[in-house]
Amino acid sequence: MVDATELQFRLKAESRLDGLVTPRYDGYCATNLAASVMSLLEAPISSRLPLAEGPSRSALGEVRKVVLLLVDALSYRHIFEAVKAGASPFKELADKGGLMPLTSTFPSTTVAALTSIATALTPQEHGMIEYYMYLKEYGLVANMIKFSPAVDRTPERLLQLGLEPKKLLGAETLHVKLRRRGVSPYVVTRERYLTSGLGRLTNTGAEGITYINAPDMFVAVRKLLEANREKRLYAFVYWDCVDGVAHDYGPDTEELQAELRGLAYSLKTELLEKLSPGAAEGTLLILTADHGQLTVSKEQATYLTQHPSFLQCLSVPPTGSPRDLFLHVRAGRAEELKQYVERSFADQALLLDTRDVLKMGLLGIGKPRRETYDRIGEMLLLPHGNRMFVYPYTKEETEFKIRGFHGGLTEEEMLIPLLYAKL
Repeated sequence: MVDATELQFRLKAESRLDGLVTPRYDGYCATNLAASVMSLLEAPISSRLPLAEGPSRSALGEVRKVVLLLVDALSYRHIFEAVKAGASPFKELADKGGLMPLTSTFPSTTVAALTSIATALTPQEHGMIEYYMYLKEYGLVANMIKFSPAVDRTPERLLQLGLEPKKLLGAETLHVKLRRRGVSPYVVTRERYLTSGLGRLTNTGAEGITYINAPDMFVAVRKLLEANREKRLYAFVYWDCVDGVAHDYGPDTEELQAELRGLAYSLKTELLEKLSPGAAEGTLLILTADHGQLTVSKEQATYLTQHPSFLQCLSVPPTGSPRDLFLHVRAGRAEELKQYVERSFADQALLLDTRDVLKMGLLGIGKPRRETYDRIGEMLLLPHGNRMFVYPYTKEETEFKIRGFHGGLTEEEMLIPLLYAKL
């Protein structure tokens, strides 16, 4: 059994930046999940690092089916507190298997983390960096969740304009690799995500199953396991409501706790209690997340449109997110930009050269994809604490309504759970 408290301390103590939690791509990160899944199903990827600790065939015995339940924006702290309080299916799973913290990727964002889990590659290798990303090949800043130009809210607009998801990623998915090795891959998600641009990117090779709410999501998983008792199977199950609640109400709220209780109840009543022994045999359930969230406020937000001298130093509007801004600096204006940040934002943010970001390993290990250099620009502005630097691409973003956000390197954003047990 992993000592979760000791591991949490190590993940924070071994950071490359004082007071922050940096990604542990060496075996304690969301990026290592795919290699572990492959290894558990006896289809290992020799060039990728599996989890250094946690579920393994040597500890668990035969594993024929893996269900990876990813709860968007679920922090390690939330699961740890639920397990500590007891009387929860999360505690039952932890007692049967284990619970440990992992780090998210950097940025701690859905685009980067989900793509890493789907490919076993780190962000600098797959090049899917953030929510807003500069695509030099198309000459625009794109919304990488909606797959639309940043200033256009029309979903999948870039697909209509000819963007090909396969070329954008340039790597095989975990699903394709598993299918080639005789494992049947499935994705259980909402219909809109199955057909979205990001979904087409990360779900290639998998058979899709859709749901409406948490109860029928777990019914779908149970039926899938019952129908494939003897087969080798991998099911990636995606739940989005924790993220939505945390954005709208905040991650430290009664509403978030209510959402978690509802999810736990459906997990217990529709999957754990009703799954037959025959279908449970050889099945491993893994619960994890892509990132956590940090409580933010309007008072802590700086609108960059009120700093024209800052924006004039850039060749492209700021990309990334309000918690991690990638800056494409005009030729000859780097020193001017540094002086402006030192003069106006010195106590609010850290400014890093992206060459140093790559050297520090914040964006991953392995050779950076060529497009990555174009997408991250020359500078990274990393806000301190729970500060936000907002560049509104749309009218909606000029009205600050969110209560929770992510993308940075605080413990709340970076530490995610790995809860696992054989059913």
